[in-house]
Amino acid sequence: NGLESAILKLAARGTPVLGICGGYQMLGRTLRDPLGVEGGGELAGLGLLPADTVFRGEKTRTRVAGTVLAGPDCPHTREELFISDTVPQKVCDGKHEASAAALQILFPVRGDVFKYDPALPVAGQQLHFKTAGAQGPCVWTLNGKRLEGDGADIWWPLEKGKFALEAACGGQEARTDFQVL
Repeated sequence: NGLESAILKLAARGTPVLGICGGYQMLGRTLRDPLGVEGGGELAGLGLLPADTVFRGEKTRTRVAGTVLAGPDCPHTREELFISDTVPQKVCDGKHEASAAALQILFPVRGDVFKYDPALPVAGQQLHFKTAGAQGPCVWTLNGKRLEGDGADIWWPLEKGKFALEAACGGQEARTDFQVL
């Protein structure tokens, strides 16, 4: 139907490609079903990710909890269903420094836009600022003003405005920007 070639052409042009669940699996190199869980056989993936998927006989269900535009007093849950193993391969070819050790702000993502709702309690409207690769305590600043807390992740109550967020941890710095309407 042309979808495969369309996706490959877009990816070749640098267009970001997102795959969720089975779509993520199809972005890898191969999908194998030796036990016939999903009909059996082996298919070639699109080869955009260095990953191979093997379907297993038993399904694993997990319940995870998190927060979405809410504070720690307002948890949300979702159910995840796993029926395969997708095994990512080593991506680093030795020509580039591994980015896993570099400090990154995981949340919020650059350009995120959030909505403040004055009808809801302030305590339930918080963002969870999170980093990866933090070494030691962190100094968080928002529009140049130091925030309370020195962990790799902190909570911040929403307020309207445009914000530049910085985290400085162990001699490394990371920045992002976001907006609250």
